Order: sequence, then C-alpha cells, then structure tokens
Amino acid sequence: QFGNNCPLPPLPVANDLCADAIDIVCGEILSGTTDGTTNDAVGLCGTDNTAPDVWYHFVGDGSLTTAGLCGSAYDTKISIFEGSCSALVCVYGNDDACGLQSEISWTSTLGTDYYILIHGFGSSTGAFDLSVNCSVPKTSLSGTVSTDNVEASIEAYPNPFKDQITFAFVLAEDGPATLEIFSVTGEK
Repeated sequence: QFGNNCPLPPLPVANDLCADAIDIVCGEILSGTTDGTTNDAVGLCGTDNTAPDVWYHFVGDGSLTTAGLCGSAYDTKISIFEGSCSALVCVYGNDDACGLQSEISWTSTLGTDYYILIHGFGSSTGAFDLSVNCSVPKTSLSGTVSTDNVEASIEAYPNPFKDQITFAFVLAEDGPATLEIFSVTGEK
C-alpha cells in the first residue's frame, strides 16, 4: 500500500470518435454512456452539439427507420448524419421527442452509411439505451389490372423507392394479369 486513495481515471469509451462508431442494426437495442467522453463539436444538425457524445453506425436498408433514446437516464439529443466521418452531411436531429429524451424517424436509403450521434442538452451526460427499429413503408393503391378490368388491391413498396420497387396485387379471380405502369405525365 502506498497510502494513495486517488480514484482511477475512467476507461475511455470505445465509440467516442466517429471513426470508432459501433455498428447497430434494425431491431437492436444497445446500452451506452456519454460519461467520460469528449465533444466532437460537429455543429448544428437539427439541434446544436454542446455536450460530450458517442457515435453509432447504421447501414440503410430502404426502410422507415427510427433511432430512439426514449427512457434514457438523462436529457438526450440525437443527430443523424450520412456520408463518411470526414465528410458528414446532416440528415436530421432531435431534442426532446419523448419527454427529455430524443427520437428520429427517416426513410433510409439502401446501402447508405448513417452515423448516429448521441449527445446531451447543455453539458448533460449519462447512460442511455439506443434502439433502432425498421419497417417497410407500404402505399396502398387501388387500380385496374389486366384487360378484363378486374379490380385488385395493389401495394407498392418501399415508398419512396430508388432503383427497385415491388408491386404486389391480388385478383378477385384466377387467371393471367397484366400490370401497366404509367408516369404522372401518362407515359407508359
């Protein structure tokens, strides 16, 4: 014994820097803390960044995505960026969607890298649970399918879409069908 009762310094938080962002996927809940972290001072992204922060990484799948901190132990903020750590582009930020905690929903783009910044109000820090939930947005359409003018319910998803869209329809009776798609200007 050396007679020294000084507390040990806190261990560094693994995802304190954007380059060390922890991956998170749809349906996952990860616990973390901003205690003992630094402020990356990324500026305004829906809300200002004035408190110590941590980073998470999510790859878009084209779904309606919700990243939330509801029920966390302190007054949280959340900002979503796309791009890379060296060239972050703000998607949206939120302060206080569920009491003093934050939540954001957006339609992700398939294959796009998103960086989720967890920070606090003022200089607040603390423990949190980050949840990411995804759902495929669907648009119900009513239209005419086939040359027999048989009515059908049509679903198109994801909406909005990029490069690929899925159409699903059910005919009132068995038989072949043709689906014709027209642009808003009437082009086939």
